[in-house]
Amino acid sequence: MSFSKSTLLFVTLLVYGQLSYGQAQMDLDECIKMALANNPAVAKSALRESVSRINLENIRAARLPSLNLTFSGTKQYGRSVDPFTNGFTNNSYLYQNSFLQSQMTLFNWGKIRSDIAASAAGLEMMRYQKKYAELEVKMAVIAAYLDLLLVNDQARLSARRLAGMEEQLRIMKNLVEAGKRAELSVMQLNGELLKDSARVKDYQIQRAEKKAVLRKLMFMDGTTEFEISDHLPEMAQVTGSAETSSVEHIIETNSSNKMHQMQIRQAELSIRSIRSSRYPNIYFNGQLSSYFSDTYRNPDGKIIGYQRQVLNNFSSYAGISVSLPIFANRNLVSNYRRAKINLEMEKINQQENKMEIAEKLKLLEEKVAGAAAQNELLYKGSQLMDSVLSNMKFGLQKGNITTTEFLDVQQQYYATIQEQRMVMCQYLFYSLILREYRSESEEKL
Repeated sequence: MSFSKSTLLFVTLLVYGQLSYGQAQMDLDECIKMALANNPAVAKSALRESVSRINLENIRAARLPSLNLTFSGTKQYGRSVDPFTNGFTNNSYLYQNSFLQSQMTLFNWGKIRSDIAASAAGLEMMRYQKKYAELEVKMAVIAAYLDLLLVNDQARLSARRLAGMEEQLRIMKNLVEAGKRAELSVMQLNGELLKDSARVKDYQIQRAEKKAVLRKLMFMDGTTEFEISDHLPEMAQVTGSAETSSVEHIIETNSSNKMHQMQIRQAELSIRSIRSSRYPNIYFNGQLSSYFSDTYRNPDGKIIGYQRQVLNNFSSYAGISVSLPIFANRNLVSNYRRAKINLEMEKINQQENKMEIAEKLKLLEEKVAGAAAQNELLYKGSQLMDSVLSNMKFGLQKGNITTTEFLDVQQQYYATIQEQRMVMCQYLFYSLILREYRSESEEKL
């Protein structure tokens, strides 16, 4: 899309220069960076990504054998009847067991592999969820930034109009004192001057409100003052890579669409995992064990030593076990049917999301084209009215036109300029949002 020099000039005129030397000057990119760095939703998305990565590591570890070392000790007290003396005898026994056990899944019909793939899809979905959260923050900051930019410009325009009105009032007073104009002209200009003063104050209030919105999005301390700078993207940068990114490519690579793709992938793998649970699982099991007891004694009545008992009582085994689910209260059947329904729902959600993105992109492109065309017409109209207004100033001073006629044309002139700049801000907003969609399609995780 091509734009005339007048449009490029307007971007320069649209923004404020340096408003206060003692305050931080922030451009759009700096505002976006600060908002992304401080936004809790983005921070939570990053933490969810870390949790998903840990979950993936845990599931991958299920392929490794388990190894457990167990110690148990029992101290038993009691008494029994001595058959020789027919009296009670107090007994005390100590038992200590040691086990080293290991188990490893040899074959489970790909269930672990499906679980790993589903967890990997979940991790990728968290990454795209973070990108989606960042995109939402960027769009909110762009809207607030341009709102503040427009209010700044409208305030400057009103101040310029007020200064011009004061100059006209001074000239008119001199003409009245010279007897060339009636006192009514001064009264009319005074009334318009009061209106312009009220507009300036109103824009100052709006400016404070817009700054508060932008400060809240950046989570900036309320005591920290800042001003937005005059560094906006050039037109060629704003319109971005329109030729390199097709609508289909933008939709396919959009973060929300990618999230739906990962959810579909998870649903498919969930079905596969549940299906594999219906078949036998094969495990390897092994154990090393030994025990010690104070009931084992030498002929002289002394307890056999701990090390000797452990070595003498050492045992081991290794074997293969097969686990076959026979009846699970129809849980497997219910879970399988539920997973199939979830898969169909995710596919429908993805189609709805694609349609929504396509409609949004089409609407954005139409709004960009419409705002650009409207801006061209308004700019030409403002240029024409500017020359007319300049001629009417001389006519007002010479008495060729009335004050009412001059004020009517002046009001139309400033209304046209305000509308043009509002349209230009709309164009910038829609273009920057389009740029974010296109840059997201070209960005890699």
